[in-house]
Amino acid sequence: MVLVDTSIIIDFFNTGKFKDSIIALLSNKEFATAEIIMMEVLQGIKDDKSYETTKIFLDSLPLISIKHDDYLDAANIYRTCRKNGVTIRNSIDCLIASIVINNNLRLFSNDRDFNHIQKFFNLEKF
Repeated sequence: MVLVDTSIIIDFFNTGKFKDSIIALLSNKEFATAEIIMMEVLQGIKDDKSYETTKIFLDSLPLISIKHDDYLDAANIYRTCRKNGVTIRNSIDCLIASIVINNNLRLFSNDRDFNHIQKFFNLEKF
């Protein structure tokens, strides 16, 4: 299963970028999302119709729920990176990374913060 990050979903909807990968993941039933990703995607949509269409799409996907340990592990990811001279720009990325790691998923993202996290944690990317 692949957790598809906000940046990929937004690029896909706005430009059609990553179309082949998205179609393959959907066809193979490997595309998953999480509540925090849904929130990030939906909060940026100005048009009501686009919001509803996107919400229906996201609601149709397998949902990886965030657990208490994911929050604790996200804090540790942030701390570890910081101790090693890397400041993650958005702590939500640490939460997404912890969800991926704790659920043995792969992450599909083009956000550079995950490259930094990957240096210190076993974060598998798609």
